[in-house]
Amino acid sequence: MDYIPIIAGAVAVVGFLMMVVAVIMLISRRGKKASAGQGAPSRTPGRPPAPPPRRAQPPVAPVAPQVAAPPPPSPPVESPMVPPPPPMTMTPPPPMPMAAAPVAAPPAPPPPAPMEGGSTVLVDPAEFAKATVAQARPGYYGKLVGVKGILEGREVPIDESGFFIGRDHTMAQLVLSDPRVSKKHCWVGVRGGEVWAVDQGSTNGTYVNQIDAGRINERRLERGDVVIISEDVSRFEFRLE
Repeated sequence: MDYIPIIAGAVAVVGFLMMVVAVIMLISRRGKKASAGQGAPSRTPGRPPAPPPRRAQPPVAPVAPQVAAPPPPSPPVESPMVPPPPPMTMTPPPPMPMAAAPVAAPPAPPPPAPMEGGSTVLVDPAEFAKATVAQARPGYYGKLVGVKGILEGREVPIDESGFFIGRDHTMAQLVLSDPRVSKKHCWVGVRGGEVWAVDQGSTNGTYVNQIDAGRINERRLERGDVVIISEDVSRFEFRLE
């Protein structure tokens, strides 16, 4: 067979190569042992090998602790200028008005005795209480002047609010203490810028200028007119002076 010599040659070559490799490996191993034996220190048998010397470490510089820098100061805040409050002044309270002394009411006249044939009586004028009149106020519209009776010569101003004539001083401002006069007999005042006399439903009536002309309910007064109260108890003339 022709291929047997070829195989045998190949085996011989491979075997040779393997021997070369083994020799090379053996030589390299011996070289390593020799170098290791020269560098290693001798040691006493039975003692553990001395540790290798430590390398000196370079000195480490101490690190200074880091201190946080303080924050920069904030700029001062300027407060707005506020003017001081004005000084307080104590105002004393106004003085209290003094109460007026009460005015005593006039004594009531004795009850009159009835006369025959009528419901009115005659009373001595000396027993009449003095009349009281309203005080004059702004807005003058003339005056009534007494021309007959106990108020003869008395002047009573007429203003816008007017006044009542009667027997009862709690209802009337011009008081005639005569039983023939009703408690609130007549009103004299201003309506529409003119002076009027208005009867208040009196018992014996109110008249202007003449009793024969008959009693009135109301009447506009003109200069010179005369207001007659009841059965001619008193007369008042309207004047504009």
